[in-house]
Amino acid sequence: MNWRRIAFNVTLVLGIVLLSSCAGEGEGEKTPTSAEGTATTEAPDTSISPGELIQPTDLVYLGAFRLPDGPEEIAWGYSGAAMTYYPGGDPGGPADGYPGSIFGTGHDWNQYVSEINIPVPIISPAKNVEELNTATTLQDFQDIRGGLFGEFEIPRAGLEYLPAQGGQTTDKLYFCWAQHMGDTETNPSHGWSELDLSNPQTAGAWRIGDYWNYVTTDYIFAIPQAWADANTPGMYLATGRFRDGGQGARGPSLFAYGPWNEGNPPAPGSTLPAVPLLLYTDVTAEDEFTINNYQHSDEWSGGAWLTAGDKSAVIFVGTKGLEECWYGFANGVVWPDEPPYPPVPDAPYDQRGWWSTGFEGQIIFYDPADLAAVARGEMEPYEPQPYATLQIDEYLYHIDSTQVLSHVGAASFDRERGLLYVFEPLADGDKSLVHVWDVTGGEGAAPPAATQVVAPTEIPAEEAVVEESGEEEPEEDAVAPTDFETADFRRVIFLHHSTGANLIEQGSVRQRLTDLDYEFYDHGYNDDGLVLADGTWTGRNFDVPGDNTDPDGFAGIFAQPLNDPPDNTFSHLMQYDVIAFKSCFPVSNIESDEQLAEYESYYLSIRDRIDQYPNKIFIVVTQPPEIPNDTDPEAAARARAFTDWLASDEYLSGHPNVFTFNFFDLLADPSDNMLRAEYRTDEWDAHPNELANRTIGPLFANFIDQAVRTYTAR
Repeated sequence: MNWRRIAFNVTLVLGIVLLSSCAGEGEGEKTPTSAEGTATTEAPDTSISPGELIQPTDLVYLGAFRLPDGPEEIAWGYSGAAMTYYPGGDPGGPADGYPGSIFGTGHDWNQYVSEINIPVPIISPAKNVEELNTATTLQDFQDIRGGLFGEFEIPRAGLEYLPAQGGQTTDKLYFCWAQHMGDTETNPSHGWSELDLSNPQTAGAWRIGDYWNYVTTDYIFAIPQAWADANTPGMYLATGRFRDGGQGARGPSLFAYGPWNEGNPPAPGSTLPAVPLLLYTDVTAEDEFTINNYQHSDEWSGGAWLTAGDKSAVIFVGTKGLEECWYGFANGVVWPDEPPYPPVPDAPYDQRGWWSTGFEGQIIFYDPADLAAVARGEMEPYEPQPYATLQIDEYLYHIDSTQVLSHVGAASFDRERGLLYVFEPLADGDKSLVHVWDVTGGEGAAPPAATQVVAPTEIPAEEAVVEESGEEEPEEDAVAPTDFETADFRRVIFLHHSTGANLIEQGSVRQRLTDLDYEFYDHGYNDDGLVLADGTWTGRNFDVPGDNTDPDGFAGIFAQPLNDPPDNTFSHLMQYDVIAFKSCFPVSNIESDEQLAEYESYYLSIRDRIDQYPNKIFIVVTQPPEIPNDTDPEAAARARAFTDWLASDEYLSGHPNVFTFNFFDLLADPSDNMLRAEYRTDEWDAHPNELANRTIGPLFANFIDQAVRTYTAR
């Protein structure tokens, strides 16, 4: 797929309890943090080169979204235990770059399952949930366990979707349930159901080998088929659990299994074959095989097998205990093994369990090659260690002190689009939020290459703007050289009219790009002129000829000479590293095939000029569609053909610094190629409304960022 052409609880445990006794004697050195304090990397002992491993820097944060309201003790309050991505969900949803749906468990008292759509995630710099989009319910909460399990005091759960396997004729939801307190239990814990939550036709429950529920029953996620075929044939699911206090294993565990191999379905109570991929020793073992930097207060609550092009990683998301650790209360009071016992502290320090000096939300990365070696018997299951760590608290909403447990919950992965979804419990009142990362380790999506910043030169006096405060506008670069290696690609200009202005304001484009470390400038009508990266209106303009941003107008602009100092529209635009430009909706009234051909010829001439400047990135933003009252089906069909052509390989192939953001495609109803009804302000106004801009603005900002990443990774 060529993305360039698309828009895109109290815990009671047994054991020795002493201050600083949370880690095993054989624990690894504390992992150092990077200069940014967000990512660490440890060199893995592996035959796989680092270039084939997804790194923390390959994960780009896209934002978060809210969950819908629902019945108390059933819905999304106190949720976050289990989730899975379903690629076939929400088939009638908007073309916003986030198709599919999420199945997840609700309130921890009941852990019923619901299905929701996936709205566009939003980055709120103030972490204000009111600025986020909210998912809608596709299937109401239902109990899919089919009476297989009794009541659990503190249930642990996992969910994963897979298409039909073996002799199955329908896709399935795979689940597991067990209780938190279940020392040495090996109870049947896993099963499957249909995707129709109102008629789940539940099958199970089955054991995972002879292993304790403490190491098998929490998270479930899919194993890529090619890896499984080579290492665990027929077993395309991974399941496991981490139990605090070292009970079960001192680190996350993982087993491969495939229930369809034992029947359709296997008999209730069956013991399924399982291949251990990761299994450290428990606190009662004489040896000390632990995850590096282990603490009893750790919590690994979810996982996913990430893939992106030829890169991959097995990740676990969770909450890491830091520095000293004890069993007792958050204020440092230790609960001894034997009486006399201390008094229970007052709230908020009255929750007894495993505590540390501090906690941190993390994603840890394992090398799939290590797990393959375990599956083949070439490594012991306690030998693999994480090769990298990503700290994620900077993105979370409910972390207001060092003594917050459960920073994150379950995770799921959209493999086709490389999107990682993670629950954050108790982040929206008592409801969870869903956070989204783009896994950019694949085709053309590596992190930006190191570049040398071009020192700005002094601009002519007539170009300077003095505000009332007396401060000058930030200097513009002189016309940049054509050496690609000297380009910085941080300064973005967007030339547009009113629909572009609304997209910027209502879609938070400037703020989102600022958060991504870009300087985003824009220019509207000449009367509006240039807006600086901080949102300041300058009162000067680029003298766009006739304010014409139709195809012929842009062709004329791109035919202007490049002068230093800048004295025409093209020369002003070329002061920036990334140049985005857009026509307005009247261009979608293409009255004849001849006019369509003429528009295409204009953009071919524009592309010819672009080819002369490989040190710049150019983003064609297609025009919005018209409304029914201002167009007809034939003209709208030609508008679709024009924008499809601009986003096609025919136009883009061989021109690596040209990218097309298909604004038209995101806004248009595919049935008539006119502005979607839900995106209209009224029947006479073709400007996309606030819903459209809130939905598409983040996609536009992310697209700009991805274009830069793709081009600089060449």
